[in-house]
Amino acid sequence: MEFWGIEVKPGQSVKVSPEDDHFLHISQGAFGEVKKDDKATIFVKVDDQKLSIGTLSTDKFPQVPFDLVFEKEFELSHTSKSSSVFFSGYMVFQPAEGDEMDFDSEEESEDEQVEEKIVPATKENAKAEAKDKKPKQVKIEPAKPIFGNSKKDEDSDDDESDDDQDMKPIYR
Repeated sequence: MEFWGIEVKPGQSVKVSPEDDHFLHISQGAFGEVKKDDKATIFVKVDDQKLSIGTLSTDKFPQVPFDLVFEKEFELSHTSKSSSVFFSGYMVFQPAEGDEMDFDSEEESEDEQVEEKIVPATKENAKAEAKDKKPKQVKIEPAKPIFGNSKKDEDSDDDESDDDQDMKPIYR
């Protein structure tokens, strides 16, 4: 894993291509040196789709956190006319398929290996998944004391310490 950062100057956009066998994780976007109040909408363009990923404001939001991961070329831009926006994050090595490193202490036999199916996130998938899951109901019972209050009658003449008389129950 290695640090990554780039400056996008006012009125410009920057194309970024992650290295082969690497993912690029963008963690934040932030204004550089600002000379006046400024606002900027931040965009990322992947393939032919341009998406707004945040809005910077010098007085309220001079930086915006992200959790974006890219494996192919994308383009960063913003709407500020006077300030640069700096993006930072890190590059992560991703071995090519078949070259995967084995971090397990025991090797899995071919019978035990399960191939995961990656399903793109769509509204239909989310609705189907939500329909399959029913809310789990849990019964909550009131706490029960481990032992009761041991205060004695005020008439009692026993010489026991006051600590025993002020005991309170403990709840689990």
